[in-house]
Amino acid sequence: MKFKIENIISVLAVLAGINQAAAQTWTGTSARTDVNWLSVASSSDGTKLVAAGNYPTWSAYVSTNSGGTWIECLTNIGFSSVASSSDGTKLAGGQEYSGFIFTSTNSGGTWTQTSAPQRFWEYLVCSADGTKLLAVGQAGQPGPVQLYASRDSGNTWTVTSAPATNWSGIATSADGVKLVASIGGNGVFYTSTDSGTNWTAQTNEPTIWWGAMASSADGTKLVATTVGTGIYTSTNSGTNWTQQTNAPDQDWTAVACSADGTKLIAAVRSGFGDGAPGPIYTSSDSGVTWTSNNLAPEFWTSVASSANGSNFVACSSRTTPTTNGYSVLDQIVTSTPHLWMPPPMPSGTNVVITWPWPADGFQLQQKSNAMAATWTTITNSPLITNFQNSVTLPLASIQSLFQLKK
Repeated sequence: MKFKIENIISVLAVLAGINQAAAQTWTGTSARTDVNWLSVASSSDGTKLVAAGNYPTWSAYVSTNSGGTWIECLTNIGFSSVASSSDGTKLAGGQEYSGFIFTSTNSGGTWTQTSAPQRFWEYLVCSADGTKLLAVGQAGQPGPVQLYASRDSGNTWTVTSAPATNWSGIATSADGVKLVASIGGNGVFYTSTDSGTNWTAQTNEPTIWWGAMASSADGTKLVATTVGTGIYTSTNSGTNWTQQTNAPDQDWTAVACSADGTKLIAAVRSGFGDGAPGPIYTSSDSGVTWTSNNLAPEFWTSVASSANGSNFVACSSRTTPTTNGYSVLDQIVTSTPHLWMPPPMPSGTNVVITWPWPADGFQLQQKSNAMAATWTTITNSPLITNFQNSVTLPLASIQSLFQLKK
């Protein structure tokens, strides 16, 4: 991306209206298309992925190259949800049909059944280091739906003090201390600030059908989807919520966000039951504005994001009855890293240029005007903060064009 700073105030006003998420480029991975994909999780750099396959293999799959190739690492297991530590070495998966929770400490090389009780496990999340886990388990169908927590990498599990109710989504901060859980069917939110020991009902939001949730690394920025309405965000750990009216009214089924909570992805599988195919939307301004990614509508079931929000992954599940049984056509897709520079920010007598981290091999370049023949590489070493590269330049540079060049 290139931009010219002729008037720092006017350029900020113009570029602030551009949703950079519109530039996401999506490609299909080599994952099997004859497997119903139910859940996917990602390492912080987006290279290590784990996915839960349903019919017909009921297997878990891992990739170490952003979906370039996949390895079937656990067969006939039937996970409904998977989770990954930030480095992708610690994985967890919960079985869908009255099963157990399994963990891996070597990126899916081997798996161990934990002491979690036998339940219908629906949702599962873990802290960045993989030691703290939160799961939604149902004791039979019908039966009480409860929140279970582990603080020792899944070795032991306890039922939390949260009520047994229709839990529809859970999320955790990177350290596993701040937790949030949503209730479907005219429900509310519960939050915890002590890894699930105590829970508080949050009543400053409408009682509607809440769905999937995601949290920033520090647990302050939250995003929550709904069934049939829009998407809501919170900037104070769930105490107050704001509806993002730019997001269309859909049956949102999945959501994920970057570590700083600014870049979001949400997916749709419209309708109850098997439902109907739907779109994927992304946002790069903490949910203020949303952009359709122009992917073909699919039965999207799960999404995940790298820490810097430049790598997204999504999976779908579609089973169509035929005269000979069932026909499955599903996919796992990823977005290629797309580097962009947000509007430059004035800082005293300087201007700050930022772009996502990591950006290996890219250099910030400058030239005085559009007619200049050559670009000059800026040699200032970027400062890396909150998954962002930044270079500070004097305001005397405002008559310049900038670009990222590899």
